Amino acid sequence: MQLQKYQAFQWNWSLFIVLGFALLGMGSQAMGASKLLDIAATGFYIGGGTMIMVGLMYMLPSSNSLEIEEDGFSYRSGWQRIFCRWDQCSEFSSWQKNLFGMTANELVTFNSDNPAAQSKTNQKTTGCNAVLPGTFGLSADDLAEKMNQYRKMQINRQQKPVQTFL
Repeated sequence: MQLQKYQAFQWNWSLFIVLGFALLGMGSQAMGASKLLDIAATGFYIGGGTMIMVGLMYMLPSSNSLEIEEDGFSYRSGWQRIFCRWDQCSEFSSWQKNLFGMTANELVTFNSDNPAAQSKTNQKTTGCNAVLPGTFGLSADDLAEKMNQYRKMQINRQQKPVQTFL
């Protein structure tokens, strides 16, 4: 049973598309000027086309989503889907990186026993071994609070003793 599903558009993948078109423009400027620039132009065309395709794939509506279910949650980032059980993860907290006094990045972090969710980079950067790939239209604080509510509710439900009547 699926409790809730969140989807998000991540604007940073649109930068790939913009950079891809910039490379295509550089390729068209270099084409025909000399043999050496023709080789560079071909590289610009291939790199630009690849960046545009990757950016478009990650901007598809289903490429970044969070599904909250009774026994856990799953999140998708691009082509990878990761499922974590509620009892395999710690409490969720928000993490922010400030750059020049402005919030540059907001994430929801947690520790997980699931090796698919763990990352050494996340551990070094945020202090937790797993992060959600976005905030899915909510602030990081709101999403962390909502995830903690679902986690607490489901763990309490699983730990309730079964009553028997004799």
